[in-house]
Amino acid sequence: MEGARRPSGRRKPRGFLPRGFSLPALLWTLLACAALVAAALLVVDRTTKIPPAASAPALQTSLGAAGRALTRDLEAAATGLIPPGEAVRSIADNFDGSRLFTTVFGQPTSVRPGTDILGLRGVLRAPVLRLEGGAPVEIGSPNAVPLRISGAPGPRNEALLTTAARLRARDLAGPARRFFLVKDAAGLWAVARVTAFDASGLEGCESTAGGAAARPCALGLTLDFTDPDAVAGNPGGNPGAASTLGPLVAAGLYDEIAFFVALGPAGRPPDYFVVNDPPSMANPRPFLAAAEAAGAGRWEVARVADDIENLQVAFNLRKEDGAGVWVGDRPGSRAPADGRWSDAPGSPRLEAVRCALVAIGPRRSGGGADFATALPFNAPPPGERSAPVGWASEARNRVAVARESRAVEVRFPASP
Repeated sequence: MEGARRPSGRRKPRGFLPRGFSLPALLWTLLACAALVAAALLVVDRTTKIPPAASAPALQTSLGAAGRALTRDLEAAATGLIPPGEAVRSIADNFDGSRLFTTVFGQPTSVRPGTDILGLRGVLRAPVLRLEGGAPVEIGSPNAVPLRISGAPGPRNEALLTTAARLRARDLAGPARRFFLVKDAAGLWAVARVTAFDASGLEGCESTAGGAAARPCALGLTLDFTDPDAVAGNPGGNPGAASTLGPLVAAGLYDEIAFFVALGPAGRPPDYFVVNDPPSMANPRPFLAAAEAAGAGRWEVARVADDIENLQVAFNLRKEDGAGVWVGDRPGSRAPADGRWSDAPGSPRLEAVRCALVAIGPRRSGGGADFATALPFNAPPPGERSAPVGWASEARNRVAVARESRAVEVRFPASP
C-alpha cells in the first residue's frame, strides 16, 4: 500500500528509568538508602567519638589518690628518723632534661617536661623500730655487720613482723636491693645495704601479739655499710658515718622515693589524632608515679594516680629571724639549685611542703580551652618542650579538655 509507512530502522526511545521502575519507586529506594547510611554513620559516631568531658567526681578521684599518697609519704618523712631538711629535697624544679627512671628490668619511664620531681628519704614505708637499752653496733668488718633487733609483746613484735614481710618481698640477691637505717641518741645516722636476714626468731609471733602468752621476738640482719648506694644516704654522703655512731636507739628499712609525673604512653585515637591535634596531645594520658630506689641506678616505678598532668612543689623555709618564706610557689621563685635544705643552726629550715596537682579528663566537645588551672605555682609558660595537654601556639588549634587542680600541704614539727 502506498499510504503505509516503511520502517525507518530507528528504535523507539526509552525513558531513563530501568525496566520495571517508576519514578516514585526510585525516589523511595533512594530515600531508604539515605536512611540506612544515616543510621550507619550514627552507629559509627556513637562507638568512636570522643566521650563527653569527665565528671567532677572522676577528676576528684584521681586528685584524691594522688594527694593521699603524697601526704602519707611526706608525713612519714617528718618522722622517718632523718631531719626534714635532709629527708625532703627538690630533685627537679620545672624539669627540662631527659631524666629517665629505669626499672629493675631495664624499662625506662620518662618524666613529663615542665613538672617538678619531689624526693623523699628515710624510714617511710615500714615501721620505725625502737631499740631500747641503746643497742651498740659492732663495726668489725663494715661490709658484714650483724645486728639483732629484739621485739616485745604487742606493737613492737608487729613492727618486726611487718619489717620481715617487706624483706621477704624482695629477693636480696636480685637486682633490687634493700637498705636499712640506724640512728643513735645524738641524732647521727648511717645507711647500710641488707645482705641477709634471719626471721626465724619471729616464728609464733603472729599468734602472740598482745595475748596472755605473748613472748618477745627477734630479727637478725647482716648489713653492708660500704655499699655505694647506702653511703649516698649517709649525712653528707660520708662513707665513715657508721664508725661515728654511738649506742643505737632507732632503726628501720630505708626508702628513697621520687614522686614525678610520667609522660605516659603515646596517644592514639580518640585521644590524639596526629593530623589535626597539636603536639601537646601526643601523650594525652600522663600519670603520677612514685619511684622507689632499688640500687645501682634502678627504680621500682609504681603508678599512683591516672591522668595527673602536673605536679608543682613549694617549700616553706624558716629564716634566721624565725619568719617563714615560701619558695617555688609563684612565677620566678625557684627551689635551691642543689635541691637540699640546710639544717645547720642559723640556716633556713624546712617547715612545710605544699604540692599542687592538676588532673585532666577527656576532650570537651565544646567551649574554649582554658589553661588557667594548668600552670600552678612557678610552672613554666607553655612552650615547645612543655605545655599543658591541648595547648597550641595558635588559639584556633587548641583542644579543650576537662581539668581540675588541688593543693595538699604537710607541715613538719619544729626542730629542737
